[in-house]
Amino acid sequence: MTIRHRSLIFIVPILLTATACAPWVKLTAAGADVRHVSSQVAATCTRVGRVSGVTRQRVAGVGRNDERVRAELLTMARNEAATLGANAVVATSEITDGKQTFDALRCNN
Repeated sequence: MTIRHRSLIFIVPILLTATACAPWVKLTAAGADVRHVSSQVAATCTRVGRVSGVTRQRVAGVGRNDERVRAELLTMARNEAATLGANAVVATSEITDGKQTFDALRCNN
């Protein structure tokens, strides 16, 4: 085995792990104006639509951090809700296979 092949044996797992941990979704300026609210707060808001997020829970066989997956799904929901004129989102499902749905809301408070 050459030195190059030995180097790849060490570098590839490090790159896969780093990729699996890195956030892929960026919050847009409009999405930053959308907040995540509790179901109690959501009950006082008007639903303007339903949005969803889908992301990978595993990358190249490496599991991703649950909190990062959750954060990515929320970021996607906030970005999409902003396009509907919403200013809040609330989760309406659990995360299943990297998917989650949210209600897009217009709240007065």
